[in-house]
Amino acid sequence: VGNSSANHRRRKTSNEDENDVTDDENGTRRNATTHAGRDVGTNSKSKKPLTRRLFLRGEKTNSNERETRKRRGRFLRAVQIGFGADNGDEEEEEEEVKFAFKIFFGLFLLLISVLLRSNANDSYRWLELEKKAEKERFSSLRAEGAVKELEKNMNEFIETSLREAKKESAGEIRCPPKRKCPPKPTCEEEEGEEGSRRRRRNLLSSGEDGDDYQSSSSSNKAADDPFLDDLIPKRGKHDFKIFVYDLKPEFNADLARDQPRCRTDQYGTEIRFHENLLHHSVLTNDPEEAEFFFVPIYGECYLFRETQNSGTNNAMKVTNLWYRDALKTIQTEYPYWNRTDGRDHVWSFPGARGPHIFRDWKKLIKKSIFLTPEGDRSFGEQFNTWKDIVIPGLEPEKAFWSGSLRKQKEMKRAKTFAYFRGTIANKLGKQYSKGIRIKMKEAFKDIKDVVFTEQHSSCDKTCYREEMRASTFCLCPRGWSPWTLRAYQAMMVGCIPVIIADEIELPYENSLDWTKLSVKIAEVDAEKTIDILKQISKSEIRNKQKAIEKVWKSVAWGSNPKKLDPMDAMECVLHELGRKKRAMKASTQTFWFE
Repeated sequence: VGNSSANHRRRKTSNEDENDVTDDENGTRRNATTHAGRDVGTNSKSKKPLTRRLFLRGEKTNSNERETRKRRGRFLRAVQIGFGADNGDEEEEEEEVKFAFKIFFGLFLLLISVLLRSNANDSYRWLELEKKAEKERFSSLRAEGAVKELEKNMNEFIETSLREAKKESAGEIRCPPKRKCPPKPTCEEEEGEEGSRRRRRNLLSSGEDGDDYQSSSSSNKAADDPFLDDLIPKRGKHDFKIFVYDLKPEFNADLARDQPRCRTDQYGTEIRFHENLLHHSVLTNDPEEAEFFFVPIYGECYLFRETQNSGTNNAMKVTNLWYRDALKTIQTEYPYWNRTDGRDHVWSFPGARGPHIFRDWKKLIKKSIFLTPEGDRSFGEQFNTWKDIVIPGLEPEKAFWSGSLRKQKEMKRAKTFAYFRGTIANKLGKQYSKGIRIKMKEAFKDIKDVVFTEQHSSCDKTCYREEMRASTFCLCPRGWSPWTLRAYQAMMVGCIPVIIADEIELPYENSLDWTKLSVKIAEVDAEKTIDILKQISKSEIRNKQKAIEKVWKSVAWGSNPKKLDPMDAMECVLHELGRKKRAMKASTQTFWFE
């Protein structure tokens, strides 16, 4: 067998050699296979035959095409899956679904980025245009103002020159502008009542004496005169009307009946103002003639009850919903809220929290007028000095608000130079009163004629009133917030309030000059309070006491709504409200075409 195989291989090789040997044109025998391999089948850079390389290249091209078709088909399948198309298969491939999700999520992100970029470009472009327009408006206004000022000055110069030329030609004697006339001859413009007053002011400012001007008496009058403007209407009648919404008793009357404390608390102004208003001449039953609309809701009283029942956190949530119900009634059953977005509506927030007991107040009633004792300028949103009104807190004890303590003249005053009795150290430490009261107690502990102490059972309300009445200065350092009822109590008994609260705004600042009624000391100088007060002269102390005598009733709320004093706190608050009156009722929700 082995020999046979060998002979077969030899014969095959011999045949192949015969076939491979050929003659060229010159008769030279060459190996055709070698010749072909060198000329056709091989390349100088590759050992593979050309046909083999062409075949591999075709295979690679076909493979790329198949891969492209596969990806394209997968993408189309992903689109079909994304749009919910069914190809007839009962089961979807998990990988294809994931691939479809990736594609559509990527497209979504791309769309979002394009939109955001487009909006950003638009905003930037409009901002640039607005800045450019603002610059142009400012330049235009400045140029217009300069031209008007120039024209005004030129006209005045021409008129003055003409008048002077006429008077000089007529031989008249005239007074130089903005200068006093000589004794003889006198100017006609100085004659009459107005000219007399003007001359008195000039003499006072220049320090000169005048025959018809008594500087000493006028000086004393100015020193104890606290009025800047009318504290109450000149004729005792207000020139506006108020409509009171008729809400369900659960918002007011039921609370006042079930919670007697609400009437005697310092926050009881929400009840006192409402009840006084129902018997006042400014009340109207016709909302069409009303300039203001009062919302009779006793929020502090409701919050106090709910806090007792369910705790502070839950009480605040329930109170917020309760306020929303009242507002919904006003908005749906009456047309007047939308007419001004609530700008002519009045709410009472008598507590230290102010409107924050209604958590959604910023969204819903921010434009309304708030009656609040918390005139804290540090809270820009809670209190707005241009629309809101600072009111005195309620002192319910008749001994204070009736003025009976002031009538006891026989008791010698000024047993105590400076007086404070109240909370000094709270359980939260120096967070209360910013630590001011603790520092003051330590600073004043060795001063004999100064009382600065905590409340104690040994000194009841009668003791407290008598001690305050027998003091020259009543110290009123801030507590949790700037305002304190102590300042108004001091005025009711004739004690000069010493206010130590930087951010406070006091009632009736449009009408009263509180520098004539009180002393205000910076919080950082609280420990120096006694040294500062010692520098005030006795005459200045008397002037402040006289000024307080003229206006103390304006911080006292009378209890009988049918017999209020003309200068009762109710009348003064209404007078302040009248300053907020607007002749036109309009808002973002009112429109007209005629």
